[in-house]
Amino acid sequence: MKEAAELLKTVVELYNNQRPHMSIGNLTPNQVHQNNIKMEKLWKNPIIVNQ
Repeated sequence: MKEAAELLKTVVELYNNQRPHMSIGNLTPNQVHQNNIKMEKLWKNPIIVNQ
């Protein structure tokens, strides 16, 4: 369990701080949150689009 918790912590750190996301202008989630950047929706919900 300890090893799994450590791995999960590492993955969340990578996701939030190191991996840019196309849906938020190639910024990391923490960059957007810390700088209080208002993001325009850059993606489409396929469920709504296909209705």
